[in-house]
Amino acid sequence: IMALQKLKRIAHLPKPPRHGYTVLLVTLLMLMVLAPTARQLGYGDIVNSILVSMVLLAGIYAVSSRKGVIPIVVMVGLAALMVHWFVFVTDWDRLALFGAEITGILFFGLIGFLLLQDILSRKGNVSWPLINGALSVYLIMGIVFAFAYSLLHTITPDAFTGADKIDGAGFHNFVYLSYVTLTTLGYGDVTPMRPIAASLVTLEAVVGQIYLTVLVARLVGMHITAEVAELDEPEE
Repeated sequence: IMALQKLKRIAHLPKPPRHGYTVLLVTLLMLMVLAPTARQLGYGDIVNSILVSMVLLAGIYAVSSRKGVIPIVVMVGLAALMVHWFVFVTDWDRLALFGAEITGILFFGLIGFLLLQDILSRKGNVSWPLINGALSVYLIMGIVFAFAYSLLHTITPDAFTGADKIDGAGFHNFVYLSYVTLTTLGYGDVTPMRPIAASLVTLEAVVGQIYLTVLVARLVGMHITAEVAELDEPEE
């Protein structure tokens, strides 16, 4: 009975704010595209900090209609924002790094979970905002694993080999590693050397493929259901 009640509550989730998912997707793409360009021009740290801040704020906005959890989201998001800028000011102090990585995992993990819950509960036509939300979840998965890799590297510096050879040491190397792993591209220039690092890389590759399979099945199912409903409507 409790499970049925929970499913019923999920089925009646409030609609996300207008353009919330689209704004989040755009900021995530900006982080992926503009941050490497800025590093090439010598402005990587400040531009990366600004873009990460934009993604954090966009994530809060995307789930702002969820009144029951928004206080927790705002609290974790602000903590991640403050720690991130503290890391920027203190030039990557080790203790600050722990804070940035842990709050990053918590915040983006929470945002990804809430978005996925919303996407899987929706019914009706497949809309562009829904597609944007689904794509955002996929990109957020890459960010979460990037923070996990960075945390592991901070704890165990020899967990990966080659992590400091791509434009110097930094979090951006683990973002690169994460998306290369998530898409199963696997160039092999950054390689896990510890069993736990290998397990994380394997987990991300498997989760990424499972997500795409479930997502496509869900969107196709919603499209077919909507078409059948339209055909069943009586003609006037």
